Amino acid sequence: MLAKQRPTVSIRYALPFLFALLILITAVTISLLAFSSGQIVVKNLVTQLSDEITSRIEQRVLTYVNTPHDILEANAAAFSAGEIDVNDLDKLANLFWHQIEGHDQLAFISYGDEEGNFVGVEHVRDGYILRIRDVSNAPLREEYRLDSNGVRQELLNSREYDPRERGWYQTAVSNGDSTWSNVYQVASRPILAISPVQPVVSPDGEHAGVIAGVLTLSQISDFLRGLTIGETGEAFIMERNGNIIASSVDESPFITDENGDQERLLAVESSNDVIEDSAQEIAARFNASERPIINAQFQYTDTENGIHYVHANTLNDGRGLDWIVVVTIPAADFTGPITDRIVHTIQIAILAVVISIGIGVATARWIIRPILAISEAAASVENDQFEIAGLATVEKRQDEMGRLARVFKRMVEEVKKREEKLKQQVRKLKIEIDQAKSNQRVKEIVESDFFKVLEANSTNMRHRRQQRRAEKEKNGHLS
Repeated sequence: MLAKQRPTVSIRYALPFLFALLILITAVTISLLAFSSGQIVVKNLVTQLSDEITSRIEQRVLTYVNTPHDILEANAAAFSAGEIDVNDLDKLANLFWHQIEGHDQLAFISYGDEEGNFVGVEHVRDGYILRIRDVSNAPLREEYRLDSNGVRQELLNSREYDPRERGWYQTAVSNGDSTWSNVYQVASRPILAISPVQPVVSPDGEHAGVIAGVLTLSQISDFLRGLTIGETGEAFIMERNGNIIASSVDESPFITDENGDQERLLAVESSNDVIEDSAQEIAARFNASERPIINAQFQYTDTENGIHYVHANTLNDGRGLDWIVVVTIPAADFTGPITDRIVHTIQIAILAVVISIGIGVATARWIIRPILAISEAAASVENDQFEIAGLATVEKRQDEMGRLARVFKRMVEEVKKREEKLKQQVRKLKIEIDQAKSNQRVKEIVESDFFKVLEANSTNMRHRRQQRRAEKEKNGHLS
């Protein structure tokens, strides 16, 4: 059984195809390598950038939150040393007014003691407010407006108040050291705040009271919004329970429920998709409510925006502050130039493929033309025509094709001579064979019985003719 013949492709088509395929494979390989190396570069770049941004945020926030504690600790130290008379509430009010005036981040400084006395100065939008409770007005706490020099002006209102029943006071007493209150909403404004609290010890070493402040957190959001985080990256800070502290997007840290009351905004409910998705990924990957997140770096893929790189780290100031700083940067912010470069490479590759096809066609024709001439000459030899005039141009070439044409021409001439000689020999041999056949046929006839009878009859007839001729001649002489 004959083997099945494999299909073949003409060189005039195969050669351009091979040129184009080679260039296409090279372009695709270069593009893939560029894309792969670009992804690595982007990942390293984003990692470094997120580390740097996270460090800047942590340094700024720690500086921001340490300042009020430094003030409170300095006051507490002065109280303990007897440098400040805690019983002179008017002097305390003046001290607090000067301290608030010099520090924008402090919205309120107050002091409450074990006897229920209280004094505090608050920075409001249109000036300063003094709140005071002493033996003269207890159990009421009176509020006064302060002028530009911190001097008490008109009475605004009064209401019952006992600092010892307040959470900030009890937190400081139970902790025994400087710490923080929970994050809460400022009553007069829709912003978040947190209170640094510091226990105060009297000169004789006994607990005397608590000094506290109010630190607004809106400035942290202002700082985050001023950061350049790639092109569309975002940063936010949240508590372990997921409540937003500050973010780089312009949204309120509160949401209004069905009853019209304001509640804390969860990061997973943010109106910003990047913050929402990042918070969901953190919630799915880590149990932040039970253990801190230490320099966690991961990536997730958004079907709409692609890969996002996330860096999350716990921010702890050693006084109970326990927040999570998150920086999220979409890879698309940096892969755009790489993608453009790859597209440019593909465009060049397409152009190169088109050019290579043209070159391949021209090269194929250049190669095929002498091959076709030799092929036609071979076909003519096969048909016993020996038409090799088409080799005249090819045999003049000095390359391999010219050499092949010259060799083939000599071979054709030799074959033609041998063919003619062979034909002559065949004709001669045919004549000899015909002659031999004739001789054999004659011999067969001669040796046949019929021929012998004919020969005998012929001999007899000759004898009789000779006898009659002889008798005629004899009779003629007699007459």
